[in-house]
Amino acid sequence: MLKKIFAFFYRAQMIGFASVLVAFFAILVNGHRNELTERNRNIRVAEFEILRNLAELQQMVDVTYFDRGGSKGGQSFALSRILVIRDLAALSPEPVQQSAEKLMTAWRAHGQKLDTSLDAVQKLSDEIVDVRKEVVASLKSLK
Repeated sequence: MLKKIFAFFYRAQMIGFASVLVAFFAILVNGHRNELTERNRNIRVAEFEILRNLAELQQMVDVTYFDRGGSKGGQSFALSRILVIRDLAALSPEPVQQSAEKLMTAWRAHGQKLDTSLDAVQKLSDEIVDVRKEVVASLKSLK
């Protein structure tokens, strides 16, 4: 009789222990999923902002070249867009960060020649397209 009582309590304790383990692992998995969801949400917001800034940058590059008599203010606005893009890219995966750095490098090499050189416009436009492609690929890869 005493053996049956101990077996009953032992089984009850094991069920309770198993329940606590299941609850603990469920909390861990849920926490991990929440962190992943938040990370993806931050990346999405940053990358949509990058896309918006890339569109504005492309417009500024084109206007600076085709409106040759215009002010140099477009170049400073373009640089500010590039800096924002590079800063937002820090929240994105490595390929986006690298393409944003390449855009900054292209700006340093060709930004001052925008109003006179179609080659400079083309090189910057190519880098803008590359960043856009990396951002779109990154957005497609998010789950």
